[in-house]
Amino acid sequence: MEALSNLFARVRARLASRPDTEHEQALVRVVIAIVLGAYLLDLPALSLTFQGPDSFVFIAYLGISLLILGWVMASSPISHFRRCAGLVADVSTIAFSDFNATTDLSSTLGITTAVSPYIQIAVLA
Repeated sequence: MEALSNLFARVRARLASRPDTEHEQALVRVVIAIVLGAYLLDLPALSLTFQGPDSFVFIAYLGISLLILGWVMASSPISHFRRCAGLVADVSTIAFSDFNATTDLSSTLGITTAVSPYIQIAVLA
């Protein structure tokens, strides 16, 4: 248990010393991928059966989100490429969800798809 506590303390210290908040965005991206994927897909990922392209897209988004989080933890300098990769993953997943929406969320997702790139680009500047 002490080893886990030490590991957590080292990771926390490393992230606290970062010159930006990219690690926070990467962590939020992973949480959103897990929560929205579980909610929107009715948990098909837990049964390990694919329910169509939605499953593939959200599992790919979760995988990309975890890769970006790992990359942020392993690398301390600011990376605009990594930020843009996250932005592309976010917007692509939102656009796919908007295109395939069968509920009343389509208008909300459409607004998010239109506004999200501008907000994230403003944050990058």
